[in-house]
Amino acid sequence: SMTGYNFVKYAGYAKFHHRSLTRQLRSIQAFSFLCFILLLVSLLKQSHRFILYAGALGLFTLLYAVPFLPNHKNLRHIKILKIIIIAAVWALATAGLPLVDTLNFNSDALLRILNYFVFVLALIIPFEIRDLKFDAPNLGTLPQLIGVTKTKKVGYLLLALYLLISFQLQLETFALTVNFIMALLTGIAIKYASKDQHFYYAAFWVESLPIIWLLLHLIGQRIA
Repeated sequence: SMTGYNFVKYAGYAKFHHRSLTRQLRSIQAFSFLCFILLLVSLLKQSHRFILYAGALGLFTLLYAVPFLPNHKNLRHIKILKIIIIAAVWALATAGLPLVDTLNFNSDALLRILNYFVFVLALIIPFEIRDLKFDAPNLGTLPQLIGVTKTKKVGYLLLALYLLISFQLQLETFALTVNFIMALLTGIAIKYASKDQHFYYAAFWVESLPIIWLLLHLIGQRIA
């Protein structure tokens, strides 16, 4: 996660400014390299099936940032595909990777993967709205194609679907309550997202929502 995220976020910048990298960016590069070494070490303890599955997700992450299409384009430049890839990689990594060695991909597992996918799609929307003033006009993001207001409505519908799937999963009461809280917090984040939002709105507050999700689950485990 660390290596892939930092590669996607900083690879382009480092390529064009490699001689004038700030101390902070060099520190990020060093940290990412350390994470990559730990990744290689951890792979030695995994099955071939797991490595192939994780490698496929890594390949999508690589092609998201590295130009391989005509006119120096990558997967990020294909309309709408950007958020689909992000959500799919997140969902398959968090809900799919733990099941690879057991091959226990039953209907509940597939439904959980879909649930994570839908949630991440909704979670991305505040970032898509924020990036309106940075993205190239021809990038074809959802807010560019249908506008901010309709994009927010799509986000609300995704959260409604997320809760519906949560009910279908027949989760325990506390887990279902956590999912409801996360849907509510994400809905609030979408509602107040704007093109001119404060820098830390998405970069800190929205980014912290998965951490809040984790903390709530840890609280639930302590209570149980």
